[in-house]
Amino acid sequence: MRRALATGEEQERLIEALLTLARSQRGLDRREPLDLAAVTGAALSASEPEAESRGCG
Repeated sequence: MRRALATGEEQERLIEALLTLARSQRGLDRREPLDLAAVTGAALSASEPEAESRGCG
């Protein structure tokens, strides 16, 4: 039974990977400019409290 469950899980991962590949090959529906500096700043600001609590800030 464990082997059958493992096989089913492996098949599920394979199907998910194939669906992801198919979606990625479809291309983008739209393109928008993105300010990477703003995104990076927001990510750093969000992680700042944790970094300070660990003595990294």
